[in-house]
Amino acid sequence: MRVRARRLTARRAQDGDSVKFLKKTVTLSVCETLDKAGNSPSQVGSLILNLADYADADRLDKKIPVAVASAITAACGQPQLSLTIRRARARPRT
Repeated sequence: MRVRARRLTARRAQDGDSVKFLKKTVTLSVCETLDKAGNSPSQVGSLILNLADYADADRLDKKIPVAVASAITAACGQPQLSLTIRRARARPRT
């Protein structure tokens, strides 16, 4: 899955000031499509990611743990989301 996001700042940085990026969250749910009894899909895990935490990165490769039930972690290990951030080149204005 590829998510395109624009970095927005709360205000313009002055000389020497740090820039505060506006919060932009992505919520991912891990769902089991059908359980053994044939019931409807159920959520088994989730992850809330604030992209503003990574806004300063030009290039970043990171693995982030996904919160799931302890039974799943015991059976399969800790699931992780691989996050790759690449800053896109700015398009020239015409």
